[in-house]
Amino acid sequence: MQYVIAGAVLIFIIGLKDDLISISWKSKAIGELIAIIIIVVLGNIRFTSLHGFMGINEINYLTSFLITVFVMFVITNSINLIDGIDGLASGIAIIASLTFGAWFYLSDNLEYAIKAFSLAAALVAYARYNWFANKNKTFMGDTGSLLLGYLLAIFTVQFNQMNLDASAPSYIASAPSVSIAILIIPLFDTLRVFIIRILRNGSPFKADRRHMHHLLLAMGFTHLQASCVLFALNILVIVVAFTFQNVGILWLGLIEFAILLLFASILDLSVRRKKEAGEPINYCDV
Repeated sequence: MQYVIAGAVLIFIIGLKDDLISISWKSKAIGELIAIIIIVVLGNIRFTSLHGFMGINEINYLTSFLITVFVMFVITNSINLIDGIDGLASGIAIIASLTFGAWFYLSDNLEYAIKAFSLAAALVAYARYNWFANKNKTFMGDTGSLLLGYLLAIFTVQFNQMNLDASAPSYIASAPSVSIAILIIPLFDTLRVFIIRILRNGSPFKADRRHMHHLLLAMGFTHLQASCVLFALNILVIVVAFTFQNVGILWLGLIEFAILLLFASILDLSVRRKKEAGEPINYCDV
């Protein structure tokens, strides 16, 4: 826990500095990597197996280090990248925390169950002043979104590590794909916008309005309505993942991404038709 707190403090400082005076993405990335390395090297929180994916089970320390750092870095920043409208990042984090927390509790990992449920409870209290407040409205900024991503990344690693023993309580087959399902909205949306930006010869790190929540706003949804649509989609994929966990890591992952790809394609097509019809596109709350 001391290393979790040490990394969290560093992540908090990085986010706070970026919110107050803004820092370059390179400086922010270096700070995040240092915080993650503290967890991986000193806290020894890391992936040690690929769960039989591509026939690979146990992995050596260097491979473990590189995969864990990469995955935690991606999750940390994916939560930050979807924090574009009211309620989305906090709502997705509540869903993920409750899902992880419920599994930790059922598998008798009470320490992590307490951590996950505590995070969810804090976010519920925060949501009151972000989702519904007209006066004294609160925003989490990079300080909050990076910290959320960092903690959810830790839960993801531990969820996979605790599912290595098939005889363990509440064992989950295809744990890697199930954990992806729990965080499918930020992970898929980050991958999607990065690919689009690269294909259009732009920087993958330059902000734009191609995120799924922007497309929902363009279709006329309010911030809260757009967030709720994505919450429902996230819950649907989680239910599918737990239901079909025995189909295998690869096939389950493909099913999850196919659902999101279909949804995103429908959104893209709807917005494109709206533009072609000359209808006004509004990316603000209506």
